[in-house]
Amino acid sequence: MHPFFSKIGSVTSASFIKMMVYLEEKQAKHLLSGRPFSRIHSTTEETVDLELCMPLSAATVPARGEIKIEHEAAHLAATVLVQGSYNQLDEATAYLGQWSATHNKQRAGSVKTVYLLGPTEVKNIAECKTELQLPLK
Repeated sequence: MHPFFSKIGSVTSASFIKMMVYLEEKQAKHLLSGRPFSRIHSTTEETVDLELCMPLSAATVPARGEIKIEHEAAHLAATVLVQGSYNQLDEATAYLGQWSATHNKQRAGSVKTVYLLGPTEVKNIAECKTELQLPLK
């Protein structure tokens, strides 16, 4: 496992807080339309290309610095629900890849990790719920 993933919780929490503060500044918090999610596009020994996202019902908020506003088209996806620690996400991601190969489905992008119930929302890490979504062609 990449060393980054041992601290991913603190990195993502800080970034999601930064996005929430920005939405509050723009009086746009009411536009939130779903749970936060991330996509890992690539990893090397030194870096992780990680995109953190918050779905909005309308793209009326201007981009600023690292905060970008993009439209995501609807798409078909294979999904798996993981309950418990984020340590299980590598195995679940591998399962999605195996499933898509077995069923002759082509992936159409990076796996989306949707944080349904995070560590700050539950009393026990075993109660965390995370959905992995593999976009398909």
